[in-house]
Amino acid sequence: DSELEKLMITAIASDSRGNLWVATSEGLFFYDTQYHRTKIEHVPAVRSVFVDRNDTVWLGTYNSGLYRCQNGELSRFSRADGLASDSVLCFAESGDGSLWIGTSDGLTQLSDLTFPTLSLADGLVHESALCVAPATDGGLWVGTPEGLSFFRDGHFSNFGTAKVDGFTSPWIKRIRPLKNGDLLLFGAKKNIDLFSAGKVTATWQ
Repeated sequence: DSELEKLMITAIASDSRGNLWVATSEGLFFYDTQYHRTKIEHVPAVRSVFVDRNDTVWLGTYNSGLYRCQNGELSRFSRADGLASDSVLCFAESGDGSLWIGTSDGLTQLSDLTFPTLSLADGLVHESALCVAPATDGGLWVGTPEGLSFFRDGHFSNFGTAKVDGFTSPWIKRIRPLKNGDLLLFGAKKNIDLFSAGKVTATWQ
C-alpha cells in the first residue's frame, strides 16, 4: 500500500486468520488476507494494538481510553469504567486469560470486564507502565521509566531503580521474555540488556 509510505505507523498486529490491524498517524486501518484496506472509523489516535487469544482486538489510544473490536462491534472503556488512565500504552495477556493494560497512570488488569488497578501505592516502581509481558513461569513483568517491576501473588519486586542491578537505563521501553526465563530489555539509551537472576548480565548498544 503506497499510502503507508506517507504515514507514521504507531502499532501493528495480526489475528489468527492473517488479517492486519495497522495504527497510523491518519487513523486505524484493517487489511484482509488479500491486503484490501478498510479504514476503521470513530477510533481516535491509536497508539497500541493487541489481539488476544480469542481474536478480540484491543486498541489503546493517546487520551480516549480503550477500545474493543469484537465480532465487528466497537466498545469503548475509559477511566470512568475503572481504567487507570485514558492514555493506554501497551498490552499483555497472562496465562489465566487476564488482559494487562499499561497506562500512563498505572497498570490495569482486565478480567471479565472488571478493572482492578495497581499503582505506585501497591508497589509498582513507577506510575507509568510503558510495557508489560507475561513471565514464562507465571507472573508479570512491567517496564517503567524508573526500572523493572515483577508482579506475582499480589506482590511487586522491583529492579533497576537508580541504575542498580547493572541496568544501562532505568527507562524500559520493551520487554522480550526468553524461553529460559531471562529477559531482553530495550532501554532508552539505544541499549538492549540481558536480565537474568535479578540483574543485568550483558548489554548491547
